Amino acid sequence: MVSDNLGVEPGDMYRIVENAEWLSYSLLEFSKLLKREDLLTSIYRTRLRIKYGIKEELLSLVGLQGIGRIRARAMYNAGLTDIRKVSEAPESKLSNIPKIGPVLAHKLKDNLNKRTIY
Repeated sequence: MVSDNLGVEPGDMYRIVENAEWLSYSLLEFSKLLKREDLLTSIYRTRLRIKYGIKEELLSLVGLQGIGRIRARAMYNAGLTDIRKVSEAPESKLSNIPKIGPVLAHKLKDNLNKRTIY
């Protein structure tokens, strides 16, 4: 764990992440005021990465209802690297992924069937 490797206590790590979230929010708002639309997407994606503590590759997966960093990583490791692959996967494959199970797999498929995927 990062906190163990750096000798940072969990409360301190929480405060650091909270400050980083606030700073990224402020940067987003300043970018809007300065009409720097070219920066908005990358700042927003960075904010999500800070919030969830994830790498870029998991951003689309944590956008799914009920999926956080751990479940997103499990899905990614199982070959479901984006929303399209999740929607195309059979429910049985989803339910066999650690931390997903049959109930969440059914909810995911149900939610994805109601969405338009590009």
